[in-house]
Amino acid sequence: MTAATDKLAELGLDTFAPPARLATRSPWKTPADYDAFLERARERPDRFWLDISDRLPWRVRPEGLGGPGAWFPGGRLNLCECCLPAYGAKSETLAATAEIAALGLQPGDRVLLAGCDGPAMATALLACLRLGLVAVPAAFDATLDKLARHCRATRCRAVIAGTGSILEADLGAAAKLALSGSAAPCAQTEPVPVDAMHPCLVLTDSAGQLFTIPSAGFLVQAVSAYRHLLDGRGPGDLHWLALPAHHASFLAALLGALCDNGGVALAASPAWASPGAFLAALKAATPRVVVAGAKALLSMSKTDMVSGEAPRCAGPELLVLEGENAEPGLFHHVRGSLFDGATHVTQVLSRPESGGFLAGPCPGATPVRAASVGPAAPAFDLAIVDGRGGETGLGVGGLVALRVATPGLAVELQGLEPPLTLEVKARADRRGWLWTMGEAKVARPTAVRASIPELEAAMAEVPGVEQAVLVGYEDASGAYRTRAFVQTSGDPSVLDDVRRAIEARFGQDAVPDDFQLARSLPVSRSGKLLRSVLRSISAGDVDGLASLEVVIEPDVVEDLIAGRGSASLRKP
Repeated sequence: MTAATDKLAELGLDTFAPPARLATRSPWKTPADYDAFLERARERPDRFWLDISDRLPWRVRPEGLGGPGAWFPGGRLNLCECCLPAYGAKSETLAATAEIAALGLQPGDRVLLAGCDGPAMATALLACLRLGLVAVPAAFDATLDKLARHCRATRCRAVIAGTGSILEADLGAAAKLALSGSAAPCAQTEPVPVDAMHPCLVLTDSAGQLFTIPSAGFLVQAVSAYRHLLDGRGPGDLHWLALPAHHASFLAALLGALCDNGGVALAASPAWASPGAFLAALKAATPRVVVAGAKALLSMSKTDMVSGEAPRCAGPELLVLEGENAEPGLFHHVRGSLFDGATHVTQVLSRPESGGFLAGPCPGATPVRAASVGPAAPAFDLAIVDGRGGETGLGVGGLVALRVATPGLAVELQGLEPPLTLEVKARADRRGWLWTMGEAKVARPTAVRASIPELEAAMAEVPGVEQAVLVGYEDASGAYRTRAFVQTSGDPSVLDDVRRAIEARFGQDAVPDDFQLARSLPVSRSGKLLRSVLRSISAGDVDGLASLEVVIEPDVVEDLIAGRGSASLRKP
């Protein structure tokens, strides 16, 4: 063990065993049983994936496993049909299916799902899958400009919106529909069977790349993740998904749980906007398992509503932290601040666009070391590689990589030369456990790359711009975003010119996520531009900024925080 690991052991932070009640429900009674299962899965990954696929109600059974670009050849199925019988809101889904069917779309047409929170996203997604349509989920809080751009980039034929106000804008799609939320009886629309490699989703990664996900592969990955990584044990399990509804991890957990006869509790997005709302919704749902974003939960647990007070909720049996930066202290902090300490906390890495839930522990059998995601997942041949694709060796940090393609791999990545590197930094220890070290951008062949100085120089060249500053920051959900602060001669329309100039020169992926017009920018008494202040304003971390003594003009910071005299423009 390393010196750091030894120190954690002394502090009691490296390992805590799962409660006995979890172990009794696990199909593996000892860690040795689980290790043997992992070994069999890696020796015969084809057998593992076929065993998972055998649990799906195929319309036409596949001829075999197949391989990259041709998984489950000959197989035909309908994804909604695989899981709808177990879904609690079946009547709402059928009503939505009838509404969408009236639009006259054809199987394979792409549909933008906009302004949908958890319940609305689940309903719209299942309805689209029942009709053989391709769902393109968008962020719940995406601006109209961004939705229009996303709709054009993905060539959507229709927009399905959770709220009617979204449809008042021209998003570029021919058909529009606002979900009514009706649960009234309606004529059932026959499920449309599709080929195994039929696309079911178009997802966007953190770099803005679009990935088309094959139907059967994604479903098999989702079922495997629910069963082996999210501690799913079949009927009676209730999972609450406290995740952004457009994230691939939400979609995979939703479909995986439903297909494996598990229950899903979904709440509207504001339900986890604050600790009080989060815990109230949790008490009402009483789920056995909660899947939540690690960074969002940490931010929530540190707010004034919870800090220093007794835990307000007994907590679920199992809390699954989804994310890359769960350090040892976070596990114990969450257990003691939000819950009463009895909740067992584990972690998973999820990159479904690159092969599903890639790593995670089996909490029922394996003692979990905080900040580790455990041994590699079943049937995944994982390695830690350097920037050139070579293995780094034990204890050396690098990027998580798949040596071989897996059924859920995005179609656009199927032909890449293995190993397929993922945007997660990690290291492996001698036991095969993966220790996460944050995220790292992996250059894709089509990615547009431009440095911050290049982008700032391009913005400054636009007539009417006096100064432009670009900063990167993490939002409340942990996603990396960029904001451009533009000081002009006073004409707000210049922001449109700036955006168009960046897109024309570097491509749409280089356009900042949002722009803010400012009368002035904060500088120190020595004349240095204070980028750290701009990053804090962008992230919403503004406590004490207006009173910073280092700033020459505090009013400038106050105006930027309040948006006084400013105009903003979000990236389409």
